Amino acid sequence: MRRISGFTLIELMIVLAIIAVLTALGLASYSFFTDRAVYTEVVLSAQGYKRAVDICVLSHPISACDLGTNGIASSISSQAVLSVALEDGVITVTPRNYLGITTSDVYVLTPSGGGDGQRVQAWTDNCGSSDYC
Repeated sequence: MRRISGFTLIELMIVLAIIAVLTALGLASYSFFTDRAVYTEVVLSAQGYKRAVDICVLSHPISACDLGTNGIASSISSQAVLSVALEDGVITVTPRNYLGITTSDVYVLTPSGGGDGQRVQAWTDNCGSSDYC
């Protein structure tokens, strides 16, 4: 009697089930990392305004460091950024609904100290409440 070699249908179905589970896990992780990558653009868009506020407070009160004044540029937008607001040194970046992030995932950067010749002592952000930072 000759033995036929090969895989049974059950063995192939088990392999396909394992591949399906691994693919599902991989896609979930991939989606999370693409969302974080898009949110990085939101965070990076605040950095130019942060430097502008750092310079502004050296010669003006922090309340005078607003968008479009004292050397601070006007609001920008990009693929992931809907708008940037800056009032009294507080930078607020609103993202677009884009690749998993929504307009509710606002990034806020707040200075402490600074103004009238004094530099900003520290910056705090709301990354503790965001999954993307």
